[in-house]
Amino acid sequence: MGKQSSSSYVRHYNDPGMTAPEVCKAFVIGICPHDLFVGTKSDLGNCPNLHIHKYKLEYEYKTKKLGKKYPEMEYEYFQMLQSYIHDLDRNIAIAQKRLEHTPEEKQKISKVTADLDNLDVEIGLMIQELNYLMAISSARDGVSGSGHSDQSLKIIDDVSGSSHSDQSLKIIDLSIKLNDKCKERDEASKQARNIIDNVVKKRFKGKSRESSTEISLKTLFLV
Repeated sequence: MGKQSSSSYVRHYNDPGMTAPEVCKAFVIGICPHDLFVGTKSDLGNCPNLHIHKYKLEYEYKTKKLGKKYPEMEYEYFQMLQSYIHDLDRNIAIAQKRLEHTPEEKQKISKVTADLDNLDVEIGLMIQELNYLMAISSARDGVSGSGHSDQSLKIIDDVSGSSHSDQSLKIIDLSIKLNDKCKERDEASKQARNIIDNVVKKRFKGKSRESSTEISLKTLFLV
């Protein structure tokens, strides 16, 4: 708010006139930044100039209905906006600088990403090996069930490089290792999510502040 938001205050004084230095040009032409940012971190406090509503109506009537121009007033308003925009841009730049990854965050993200990639490769290879062993075991069971000779079973053993009992033990052992590896991967994934969530929350707060500022600036120019 300005020194006065209505014309009642000036009844005991001479009417300063719409273009007087003590009259807030931003309020007359559009929106005063002192009103726009009330209750926010960018609150500018009370406007030092007068906010007189009749001048706002007068300006709107003369410019829209009568086609009059007030270049000096509008230039003063433009200069005021430029000053506020410059200050806001500087604050945004400072906030964005704070949002950049710290060396510690970069190191954590790089490490957890590399760990996940390595675990995915290891799990993929273990699954391939397990599928291969299970396919050999299934082929052996098929041969045994069909009544083929021991010669066929020997060929399968030669191809696989191990006996039926050895393959069964390998399948069990590999299944246990695969389960442990998947648990390790889940734990690494949780750590990655925690790191990313912290970064996203940090950035989201910054973006929200920046978006609010951008909306306010757009409102200022709707004159």
